[in-house]
Amino acid sequence: MRKVIPILVAVLTGLTVLADFFITHPILDLVGRTLLQWAMIVAAFAFVAGLLNIFFAHTSRVFHREKGWGYSIVVILAMWTVLVFGFVGDGPHGYVVSWIFRYVQYPLQATVMALLAFFALSAGYRAFRRRTLDSTIMLLSASLVLLGYAAIMTDLWPVSALKEWVLSVPAMAGVRGILLGVALGITATGLRILIGMDKPYSD
Repeated sequence: MRKVIPILVAVLTGLTVLADFFITHPILDLVGRTLLQWAMIVAAFAFVAGLLNIFFAHTSRVFHREKGWGYSIVVILAMWTVLVFGFVGDGPHGYVVSWIFRYVQYPLQATVMALLAFFALSAGYRAFRRRTLDSTIMLLSASLVLLGYAAIMTDLWPVSALKEWVLSVPAMAGVRGILLGVALGITATGLRILIGMDKPYSD
């Protein structure tokens, strides 16, 4: 019974909200909106619980001097700094919070994205060593795109046109195929949860 009740609640809630998207009915619309509001409230409490869990977990690491406890101090200070300045003064749109995001968060994100280029270069090098048809196509496509973005090549019509064609036709087709696969995977996972085959809420 302890496992059946969460399954029934999750299945009925999911089916009700899903039906609200496809069926126009005042009662169903009211129930769907109410369930979504409840979900937002639960998510807010879950967010607070997650913050407290992060705080206590990293505080424990600092007190016990576990490996990497210095990083835990940075996490705790950053978390409380953003929280305090997010509640006082002008709130999340204030000068301090905007400064943190502009001069700390965004540069860190740019650094992580820049590191991905080196990982992609390493993966491409390993792929080129195999000397297969796929690696040859990848090398030619990457070379065309890089040459097309080079300032010295922007005035050369064939290179620029080939670059635009690679980005708008085969690359776009691949991206759409990946997005379609992700959408189908999410749909399949949602259906498995709705019919009770997967039970992440009962673990």
